[in-house]
Amino acid sequence: MKETIENHRNLEKSLIDLLGNYMYPFHFGVKHNLTYNDCLSINRRLILSYRHAPIENGNALFWPPIKVIYSNLSNADLHFYQRFVIENLHNWKNELSIVSASFPPEIGTYIQELFAIKRKEGIRHKSHNVHPHMEKWFEEEALWNLSNIVMIDFFTSIDLVELSIQINYRKSEC
Repeated sequence: MKETIENHRNLEKSLIDLLGNYMYPFHFGVKHNLTYNDCLSINRRLILSYRHAPIENGNALFWPPIKVIYSNLSNADLHFYQRFVIENLHNWKNELSIVSASFPPEIGTYIQELFAIKRKEGIRHKSHNVHPHMEKWFEEEALWNLSNIVMIDFFTSIDLVELSIQINYRKSEC
C-alpha cells in the first residue's frame, strides 16, 4: 500500500487516542515547543520487529531470534540493525521495536491492538529522552512471559539507531 501523508496522520491520531494520558510532549533538539504530532513525518524510516519471550534453560535464558515484520530500510541497513541487536542485546526484553514512524495503516492497526491489550493489563508507559534528536517510548513489564510492546523508537535517520542501542544497552547493564 502506498504511503501517504493522510495515512500517517490517521496512524498518529490512533496512537495518541489509544495512549491517552500516557502521551507526553516531545522535547526535540533545541526546540522545546514541538509535540508528538510535530515529530511524526512521512520521510522517516521504520523497522518493525518482534521477539518472543525468553525460554528458561537451567540457569540460563534462551532468547529466540528477532524477526522483522516490516521495514522500509535498505537491505544493508536492515542487516546491520538485525546483526547489532542480536549480537549485543540478547538479554533485552524486546518484543516489538519500531524505528521511526513510516508505515502503512495495516501495520498501525496491529500496533494498536497490542497497545490496547497491554494497556488493559496495566503495563506501565514511560517517556525517556535518550538523545537530543529523538524521544524514546517504551513499556516495562513485570513478567517476561507476556507478549507485549517494549519499545518504540522514533528516529530522524538510520544513523541514530546504533547510538540509541548503545546508550540503552549500557543502561541495561546498570
